[in-house]
Amino acid sequence: MAATQTDAVHYYQRPDAGLAYDTTRTSLSGDAEALQIGKVGGTHLMWQTSYQRRSAGFEINDLGYLQRADQQAWSTWAGYFDRHQRKLYQRFQWNFNWWQYWTTAGLPEERAFNTNVHVTFRNTWSFHTGGTVGNLGGTYCYDCARGGPAVRQDPYLAPWAGLNGDDRKAIVPYFWVNYLRGDGGRSQSISLMPEEARTKCSRAIPSRTGRT
Repeated sequence: MAATQTDAVHYYQRPDAGLAYDTTRTSLSGDAEALQIGKVGGTHLMWQTSYQRRSAGFEINDLGYLQRADQQAWSTWAGYFDRHQRKLYQRFQWNFNWWQYWTTAGLPEERAFNTNVHVTFRNTWSFHTGGTVGNLGGTYCYDCARGGPAVRQDPYLAPWAGLNGDDRKAIVPYFWVNYLRGDGGRSQSISLMPEEARTKCSRAIPSRTGRT
């Protein structure tokens, strides 16, 4: 039970966790809650918001798989949909997302905002773009020190975009680009992904992908 308390699911030994690590303990007790409400019908506007909480002592790995205890999470999504064919497009969707994570003691782990747009044009080509800004307002990585004190995190920016060809054709081109900037500008990455998918008799066969 001492090993369970100090594993990556619980990290009772973290000096700033405020948890009682007890090597003589023979069991753990905890609880988990979840609440979700939303609107999934209607013509254009849909949304959903949810809250989840797992106490530090919550442990179900004897029955299944638990990646993380001692966490609260709140996430909200709203989307605008237009499924009517217009002059320039067949379908349009614009999503907005907000999520936050804390430990059960209130240590902020993540605050992030994301928006993304998806358009299917009249010729069935589609364009997708979006981006995320995260670690807003001062957040901490609870597990970066592997059981040590929480580590302060810098904000990050992660935009992306992609273009998909007409999937009714025998050869369908794709091109996607992803960018990430974090650690106060000290870390940056870009990923370019051209791809070609081929279909035969309405069945997909292996595609070719290039990545830089």
